[in-house]
Amino acid sequence: MSTRLKKNANPYKVIGDFFSFASMSQHRKFIYSMLEAAYSEDYWRKSYPGVVLLYQEQIEKLIKAIHKILREDKNNTNRRRVVLTDKKSVHHTIDPASYFGKHKGDAMWAFFPRHLSGKEFIDPYQALEKCFEFMSLKEWLLGLRELVFYALSPNGNESALDFDFLKINNLLQKLIEASHLILVRLAEDKP
Repeated sequence: MSTRLKKNANPYKVIGDFFSFASMSQHRKFIYSMLEAAYSEDYWRKSYPGVVLLYQEQIEKLIKAIHKILREDKNNTNRRRVVLTDKKSVHHTIDPASYFGKHKGDAMWAFFPRHLSGKEFIDPYQALEKCFEFMSLKEWLLGLRELVFYALSPNGNESALDFDFLKINNLLQKLIEASHLILVRLAEDKP
């Protein structure tokens, strides 16, 4: 299972592929259920174990793409297109186009960010930077592998893991929500 991000791969396409793989609510539930299994005395039973491994591959690709974006967008070209400039209107009325996009048949509420602060909603790159301030790319990838190992084994428990369940859940949820905001807002720019 190779999760290498090709050298010339477009990281924004990787984000799009990640949200084509599963919906926002599915991502939220999956992360929580995987962490819950890793911290319990039981193993993940929601579906086949291969589903967890496939999800691990998808989220690793997303993490690598986000890392690449943060490292390579030195001129903040896309960041300027994503950050909401009318900050006053965000506090009074939130335009669904800033977080929802053009999803047919889905409830807007499913896409509303629940783990981002107001500042992170305005500038989702802040949430992504926070994720990589907490752990480096290498630490995220190793940590995910450890979480998946414990999620798929019956001997996982919180004393065996060196992670704070709530912190990891919150950061992974921020990563996904901020990535989705970037995808929606960049798509909004296209003619």
